[in-house]
Amino acid sequence: MRNPTAIFLHGAKYNSDFWLKLGTLKMVAEAGVRAMAIDLPGYGDTPALPYSDNNMRSELVRTVVEAAWARVNATVVLVSPSMSGRYSIPFLDRHGVMLTSYVAVAPIGVRDWGGPWEDTHKRVRGGPWEDTHKRVCALAVYGSKDALVPDAERLTKLFQNSWKAAEEA
Repeated sequence: MRNPTAIFLHGAKYNSDFWLKLGTLKMVAEAGVRAMAIDLPGYGDTPALPYSDNNMRSELVRTVVEAAWARVNATVVLVSPSMSGRYSIPFLDRHGVMLTSYVAVAPIGVRDWGGPWEDTHKRVRGGPWEDTHKRVCALAVYGSKDALVPDAERLTKLFQNSWKAAEEA
């Protein structure tokens, strides 16, 4: 991977400080990967948005990915736990090929998502979403007793190069 960058989103109970306090950002940086965590709207020091839909959430993630990618011509890994699936999945649907890898840590929204190539955008040939399922590697991480375990199976079927891992509860 050339100039890899890992972008960490967070779940509903946390903010970007979670990854710092956990030591994840330091560990990833020590492995030679540029690591950054963002506060989603309404968390940490980021104000809430008065209105939010899939397009807005997708564009927020796209803006962050573009900022990281353009500066260092990086390969980008998006780490998305829990509630942040409301941001990452619409992003994958619309701009997924901007990523090299997607690490899904029990994100919500998988069950309702048909995959990046099944969306209505697929009707337009050559769009950036067309090859997301072929170009992006996906890792689905879930707790062994997580109610969303079936989503891990579904998520791995949506990507040509995918794996799943279950953490013991």
